[in-house]
Amino acid sequence: MVRKFFLHELDKEEASQRAYIDFIPMKETKVVHDCFDKIAVGLQKRTPKSNFQIAGAMIGMLSALFDGALYTNTPVAFGNTSERELFDQITSYIREKDGQVRRKDLEEKFSYSGDYLYKTVEKYTGLSLYEYSTKFTMEKAEGLLLDSDLTIAEIMEDLGFSNRTQFYRLFRKNYGMTPREYRKSKFR
Repeated sequence: MVRKFFLHELDKEEASQRAYIDFIPMKETKVVHDCFDKIAVGLQKRTPKSNFQIAGAMIGMLSALFDGALYTNTPVAFGNTSERELFDQITSYIREKDGQVRRKDLEEKFSYSGDYLYKTVEKYTGLSLYEYSTKFTMEKAEGLLLDSDLTIAEIMEDLGFSNRTQFYRLFRKNYGMTPREYRKSKFR
C-alpha cells in the first residue's frame, strides 16, 4: 500500500500536484528519531553491513509511522486545481527570472494581491516568497560557478547583487560554504 502510494505520487511531474502523508503522533515516542539516528550512522560509517542496518532502520521507521497506536496518517492534497495551477505558474515565472522577482512584479503579472501570492507559495513550499525566489537565484549562481569562467563578482552583478556580504550569506545558507569554496570543491 505504501509503495503504491509513493509510486503513484512520484509519477506526478509537478510537486504541487502530489499528495503527501501527514503523520501525527498519538503519544510521545522516539522510535522514528532513533531510526533516523541509525540511518545517519549507517550512512557515515559505510561498512559492508551498513546497507542492511539502513534498510532495517527504514523498515522500523515505516512500521512505527504506520502503527495506528503511535501515529495517525492521512494523505493530504494541497489546495484546489486553480490554486495549484497558480502556484505552478508562479514557480515557472520565478524560475524564468532566476528568482529575481519582487512581490510587486508577481502582483502585476498574475493580478492577485501580494498577500494571496505570498500565502499560496508558503502553503506549497513552507517558505516565504523571498526564500522561495532566493532558492532559484542561488541555483542560478551555482550553475554559473560550475559552468562558466565568470568571477564571483561578475556572477553577483549578473544576478543583481550589489552587496557582497548578502550574496555570500545567502550562498553559504544554501550550500554550506562560500562560492569560492564551492567552486574549488567541485573542481578538485
